[in-house]
Amino acid sequence: MNYKDHPLLYPLIVIIVIIVIILLTLVFFHMFMMKVSDYNTVIKNKLFNTNDEYLNVGLWDDNTLDFHSAQQNMYMHIFNEANLSDEKQHVLEVGCGTASHYILWKKNGLRANITCFEPFTKTCKDVNDINILRKRADELVDINKYTRIISIESAFHYPNRERFFKKCYNALEPNGKLIMSDIIINNNYKNNNGMILNMYQGYYRDYIIKIPKENAINIDVYKTQLQNAGFSKVNVYDVSEKTINKFYELFDSNVIANAPQILKNINNKFNKSLSNKETSLFSYIFVVCEK
Repeated sequence: MNYKDHPLLYPLIVIIVIIVIILLTLVFFHMFMMKVSDYNTVIKNKLFNTNDEYLNVGLWDDNTLDFHSAQQNMYMHIFNEANLSDEKQHVLEVGCGTASHYILWKKNGLRANITCFEPFTKTCKDVNDINILRKRADELVDINKYTRIISIESAFHYPNRERFFKKCYNALEPNGKLIMSDIIINNNYKNNNGMILNMYQGYYRDYIIKIPKENAINIDVYKTQLQNAGFSKVNVYDVSEKTINKFYELFDSNVIANAPQILKNINNKFNKSLSNKETSLFSYIFVVCEK
């Protein structure tokens, strides 16, 4: 074939090849992200650098040196906030993940009576005295039953988190508390990261962290939803800089992944936007509400 007779053919072939390369790169990148970030994949393949299969981004104080310690800090913060050393506490946890943190809590004086709703019970460790039921958050129908309800880095997944708040209010005894760590949309987010970075963070929201559209709200709307659910005392604290921002700042050192270095480099470049409170789409909050 004589390309001179078809002057547009060569540029067309080049464009097609470029498009194919871009599409293949996106497919492989998506596969890589699913491998290192999806919660269920993390449980299955133990990709995070921890022996206990904890599932949180960690709470990094000034003395925290490693990811495993940061994750323990997170669980112990909730433990202390919920006063789980008190045997009078009747507690429901929604979404316990691997249940590994119950072993940590037992080592630190857990005496509360705990029931857990976890739809993926196959991933749970068998922990004595912890009643783990194969249930979803929206199956909570108890009335005035619990002194504490806990949700650790789980509620942002729920199909209707606002309805979950109302169910929690109904299920708590008078003066009972809802205690959560959660991920929301950053109030300070500035949509000036550039088209590619904004697309990347939107991809992270929809496919990695998996926040349904109705849960993609800021802290002000979040507080209003809790108040509308009936809670009279609503305290919501933004702790992004000690949690999710720090996690993405140190993402590469926290993850073990067999992937081409070029994909790791791309991932780390984009994660810089998630490690900065001004440019990250996400905020991490602690929630303590009283009925």
